[in-house]
Amino acid sequence: MQVLGTLLGISVALIGALIVYGVIHSLMGIRLSEEDEFNGAT
Repeated sequence: MQVLGTLLGISVALIGALIVYGVIHSLMGIRLSEEDEFNGAT
């Protein structure tokens, strides 16, 4: 029973993280531009 609860908790965390990542990615983007990657982020 504990294994089932653990797997359920991990699943909820992963799904939540993917939703948050998707929202952030669609709103502002995750990666820097190529120029910023080359120059280094400050």
